[in-house]
This record gives sequence, structure tokens and C-alpha cells, in this order.
Amino acid sequence: MRRQEQYGSQMRHTIPGTFQGAVRSVMAHCGTRWCSCPVRIISISETNCFNFRNKLFLFQKQKDHSQKIYEEESAFPMLPELFKSEDRVRILRYTSERKSVSVRSVATGTGVSTPVVSRYLRILIHHGLCQREGRTISWVLSPVSTELKRCMNMLLVDEHLPPLEWARGIGLYGSWARGTNTYESDLDLWIFVDFYDQELELTIAEFQHALSQKIGYDVHTFILTKKKVRDLPSRDPPFYREFIKDHCVIRGEGIDIA
Repeated sequence: MRRQEQYGSQMRHTIPGTFQGAVRSVMAHCGTRWCSCPVRIISISETNCFNFRNKLFLFQKQKDHSQKIYEEESAFPMLPELFKSEDRVRILRYTSERKSVSVRSVATGTGVSTPVVSRYLRILIHHGLCQREGRTISWVLSPVSTELKRCMNMLLVDEHLPPLEWARGIGLYGSWARGTNTYESDLDLWIFVDFYDQELELTIAEFQHALSQKIGYDVHTFILTKKKVRDLPSRDPPFYREFIKDHCVIRGEGIDIA
């Protein structure tokens, strides 16, 4: 007991007063007691002291690491941070197409490691693209998140489009053009052509099937000619109004030239 009190007396000179709160929490975790007198340590052996110093070091290191991660996430602009790697793009698309996700479900669905998913989801929450309730993370609908999805949709389709010499223009309409698509949404493409015959119909069917296999979504095509564009307002006014408002051009000409 005397030896322990002497050792405790020595320890009080090696522990700065500013760390007493951290010392108390770590020692409590180690099973070591802190008496009411702030300058006396009871029931501590040399082995416990060694463990205590290690745990205090790890405690401070973990705290510094968490602060560093927060500073890094706060320092980067949104777009470079969001599209930094292919893994992040996969996570972003997977999360944005679902009402709610968890770290585990995203890791399983994308094949990305759990630590990478966890950190990236924190970045999405930091930028206001997602919100967390317990372990559930949900996509936030906002003008920024909607435009971000529209941009991703256009880039995904453009990346997998082959050269289409027979098309004057091609683009998106429907939910993919609005940025409201989910993983169950069909990809709706409009294609502007000079003429439409049986041979072109077969070509478009093959193109549609090949694109669907590449991107992993069902693809529907809406073929437009100059005459069809002129007749569309009178034939189906509600659809025409929605189409004109939402459609976007990926390649070639827009239909407003018809």
C-alpha cells in the first residue's frame, strides 16, 4: 500500500492538470479508481500504469484522427470530393436511387468496403445531400441533389452510347431527365431521325437491347421525326408539354429545330 501511494505521488507530477478529465475517463475504462483527492492515485500497479499510458495515447490519437477527418471533409469543395473515384460514384448513384439505405446495404450493393462507404456517406450528409436517422440514411430531395442526379444520368448514358450516324439527336425524357429516377425506373430515350422505316426499326431495337445490357436498366426509345414533332402537340397535349419541359439533349440536335 505504501509503495502504491508513493507511486501515485510520482504519477501526479507526470500527468498535466489539463488532462485530468481524459485521465479519469481512461482510468475508469481500465478499471482504475480515482479518489476524491486530485493528487492521490489508489490501487494502481506498474502493469496498470503501462496500460493506462497506452490507452491515454490511443485516446488522444483517435481524437486527433477524428478531428483531422472532419477538417478534411470540410475543406474540400463539393464536386471534386463527390466524384473523386469510381467507388464514390457507385456509392452516390446507389444511394440517390433509393429512399433509404444503411452502410451495410450500400457496401453489399456496390461491392465497396464498409469503411469507405461509411466515410463517403458522412461526406454526403455534410454537404446536405443525405440525412441520417439512427442507422438509416436517406437521400434529400433538393434543387442541388436533383441537378446532380440529372448530370450523373446524362454522363452515364453518354459514356455507353455508341456512334449513331443515323440519328440527328438523342437525349433523355421522363424521370431520368428530371433527376427523380429510382433503381426501378426505366431509361427513356428520345431519338430524332430524318426518316423511320423497317430497317431503322431493327437497328434501333438492337441498339436499345445493347444499351440496356451495358447500363443495367430497361431502355425505352421514343422515335421522333419532323412530322411527328409537328403533330405531337395536337395528338397528345399533356405529354407534349411534359416532354418539352423536361427533355434534355445528350448528343446532336434538339427537337426545337424541327
